[in-house]
Amino acid sequence: MSNFQSVDMSPTDFSADDLATLQQQLEDQQAGKKAGTFDNIKITTAAVHTSTMKDGQLSTETVNKGFGPNGGTAYANAPLRPGHVVIPGVGETTIDAAKAGGLLPQSYREGDPLPFDNAPKAASQGNPKGAQADDKANAAADTDTDADDSPAAHRAKVASDILQGVDQFHGAHVTDGLISHAVENGGEPETVLDMLPEGVSEVQAKQVYAGYMAQAENTLSERAPSASIAMMSEVLSEDQLRAARTAVVNGDTDGFVSIANAAVDHLANMPKLDPEGFKEMLEDMPAEERKALRYDRLTNDWRVTIPGQPEMSFGAAVRMGLVRV
Repeated sequence: MSNFQSVDMSPTDFSADDLATLQQQLEDQQAGKKAGTFDNIKITTAAVHTSTMKDGQLSTETVNKGFGPNGGTAYANAPLRPGHVVIPGVGETTIDAAKAGGLLPQSYREGDPLPFDNAPKAASQGNPKGAQADDKANAAADTDTDADDSPAAHRAKVASDILQGVDQFHGAHVTDGLISHAVENGGEPETVLDMLPEGVSEVQAKQVYAGYMAQAENTLSERAPSASIAMMSEVLSEDQLRAARTAVVNGDTDGFVSIANAAVDHLANMPKLDPEGFKEMLEDMPAEERKALRYDRLTNDWRVTIPGQPEMSFGAAVRMGLVRV
């Protein structure tokens, strides 16, 4: 019985009643099993070790249960080294380095649940807020269910992981408050840098911004290819831009596309509806692009000449995506 040398089973530790109770428990456990065997009995000896007795042989398997209330993910490799953690998108690093990089709060202690443990996975290029949309109507953007390894999908995934981590560690109200403040004040990550909670870095704030931008650009490429973020920023009013940002963070794809199409219409009709704004745009154009435009006094219209394309009106060129801001 050398495998059980660490277990003290001296008779003096048990009374007759104790032995009778133990015997009854063993009989109850073994009811229905073949006498004299210990098949399929598992003994958990530690948080990261599982021992199995089969045919009288004891074998031990080492697994890393990770951190978090549900034990995290089991890995076939050895457990983490002392003083190390695994950060999504970064990999294994020391706790001190993670704190220094703003990936963990300064109050974090080894063994505490990680703020990113068990975060729901984001859909490719979908709303970075991910599964938090359960309580917000239409909060998930239309996405392709196939895996997407594009840079835009990666940015959206990183943003989703960060947002889910902040949700879990600080509460959804903190995440939503930061996003709402950014939406109301121009959308740039710099608007919330002095409001970031402990453990959230400037780099992470910019990564969230990049994720939403990737989501918006992906929507435009699929649903409104004649539009662009730059065009919308150039021709839309502050109220329209705020509505567009709100649509993006809420996953309101149809609403965002509608605003993007309004930007295309505005630019296409700019020579007539906003001649002063159109004049300013012409003045800011590079000389080579300016040469492609001419004013036709006979038709009272601006014409565009693009190599490989027939001459057309400025509005038609905009709607075809040939004129970009």
